[in-house]
Amino acid sequence: MRGDFSRKPFRRDLHDAALVHQQGRVWLDGDWNEDVFDRLEQNEREATDVIGPCGIPDDPTTPDDDAYYEIEVDPALGPGDFRIHAGRAYVDGILTLLDADTTYLTQPDLPNPPPIIPPADTKQLDAVVYLDVWRRLITYLEDESVREPALGGPDTVARLRTIGQIKVQPVPVNPDKPLTCDSAHDVLPRPGS
Repeated sequence: MRGDFSRKPFRRDLHDAALVHQQGRVWLDGDWNEDVFDRLEQNEREATDVIGPCGIPDDPTTPDDDAYYEIEVDPALGPGDFRIHAGRAYVDGILTLLDADTTYLTQPDLPNPPPIIPPADTKQLDAVVYLDVWRRLITYLEDESVREPALGGPDTVARLRTIGQIKVQPVPVNPDKPLTCDSAHDVLPRPGS
């Protein structure tokens, strides 16, 4: 995470419940950021404990509930594209939201997605479609709204945005070892790659 911060926030080993500001003391960005990261860690750990490593809403059909990143094949979109319905999902305790229906090729935060190239011959192609989630620091260079016009325009904050992207990992068909949910995990990129 790159930004102008006075110190690196958050130490998991301290098990802080919160930071408490004392009367008459200077309030630094490091204090605020450490408290934010403590709360994020607590929320993510709680969600993982309750939901598990990943999860979606139980009943996406209720009127006041979002769907769950439903993937739909739509022949009208042409080869190499599919529909992604708005929704929410939890991955490693991080809540990710997709506010509006989109497609693989037009989804937000994924410019120029890698094309899905079907085989030229009659062989089939299996693929693992997965949700990649992480947090990204957004500064004034990406979003001018973090500047404070009342102070003449300096950037007073940066945003920590949750990114969720539907990605596709093609896998050659192997009749001797069919692709299953258990074996799909083996072809996914490892965290941090």
